Amino acid sequence: MGTKIMLHAIDVAYRNLGITTFHAETHENNKRVRRMLEKIDFKVMDWNKTEQQFRASNGTIMYRLMLEEVSECHPLN
Repeated sequence: MGTKIMLHAIDVAYRNLGITTFHAETHENNKRVRRMLEKIDFKVMDWNKTEQQFRASNGTIMYRLMLEEVSECHPLN
């Protein structure tokens, strides 16, 4: 999914459903998706000990975007 499509999907979910928090998950080696998520302001989620062990075992990184934390210059605004 490209950046424009992802931004459109987030915008539609926000405007039509009022969703303000979004989650994404990718493998730590998937640099293209990681760059795209970080460009849109997704942040790596904080991990507790159990989740750190899970991440270490399968290489998954979880991201979260909270619209109320996004700056006014963000592409969604």
